[in-house]
Amino acid sequence: MTRPRFLMLVALSCVFVTSNAFAQSPGSLKGAWKVVAVTAADGKVDTAPQPGLYVFSDKHYSTQRVNSARPATAGVSSPDKDRLAAYDAFTANTGTYEVKGNTLTTKPLVAKNPSVIGTTGSSELRFEGTSVVHVTSANPGGTGKTSVKLQRVE
Repeated sequence: MTRPRFLMLVALSCVFVTSNAFAQSPGSLKGAWKVVAVTAADGKVDTAPQPGLYVFSDKHYSTQRVNSARPATAGVSSPDKDRLAAYDAFTANTGTYEVKGNTLTTKPLVAKNPSVIGTTGSSELRFEGTSVVHVTSANPGGTGKTSVKLQRVE
């Protein structure tokens, strides 16, 4: 075998072994995921959404997401209405989770909104290659669905 062929074979073997060692099993939520698209209940798709990060360990999760544009002036000296608008545009909670089939069940232990602490919520998951689509009810009445497309970052 010639030296260039041998080096190419070694390089390809290293890439194959490394990519398999770090790959997550298909359908696994374990890892960190960023929000890459949001589809509203009315079908409107935002492919440049506000930032969001979902992190899943073996049994626990943490989500933080900006749901809409936040006022740029929402600092300490800003009017209360601007600070409230910035606060309302943000979702954060953490707790335990379980996946059965394509259903994600969460139980927040800590949340920005105290009324969800200790409640149980269910949503649908659709795995699409290295992405997952998280589908939830758009409102407490359950009419309409919102989906958040997540891309694995770790």
